[in-house]
Amino acid sequence: MAIAHTKPAAQASASALAALALVGAPMAALSAKTTVLTPSSQWNVNFGETNCRLARYFGEGEDRHILFFEQYRPSSTVAMTLAGPSLKRFRSRYRTMLQFNEAQKPRKTTPFKGDVPQVGPAIVYSGFLLSGDPDNVDDADADQLPQLDTQFADSVQFVSLKQGSKIVRVDTG
Repeated sequence: MAIAHTKPAAQASASALAALALVGAPMAALSAKTTVLTPSSQWNVNFGETNCRLARYFGEGEDRHILFFEQYRPSSTVAMTLAGPSLKRFRSRYRTMLQFNEAQKPRKTTPFKGDVPQVGPAIVYSGFLLSGDPDNVDDADADQLPQLDTQFADSVQFVSLKQGSKIVRVDTG
């Protein structure tokens, strides 16, 4: 998967990404068709020159997956990629329900399909709001750099993707 590089991300936005790693994950009742992935590594935060990335592995061996969040500039949006064998039957630009906690109503999205070398098929979001109205993104405030919603980031329990009857839930830990 090729990633375009733009401006470096600000420390405040990177801190918001790191906050995603610090949330709890209580187990909820899940359907029998749900694939639940549990952490198999610590969160890794990379404050690179051209982007910030928060990443973690889930599952082991042939069932290994990776989840990462990225920013290329200060913004109220974040890019997200989830890759691994459980995403094999997911389709590109197909209605996908996305949810981050039990209190949040699942929201309709249309991610891209991709591939992460040595991990497998991926669902890729080039950028979205964690919370709020996804159609009302305003990063144009001249008085301060835009930031992720850290209050919402603190409420993240999991990342759940649903296409048709296929559900993949990553318990973020």
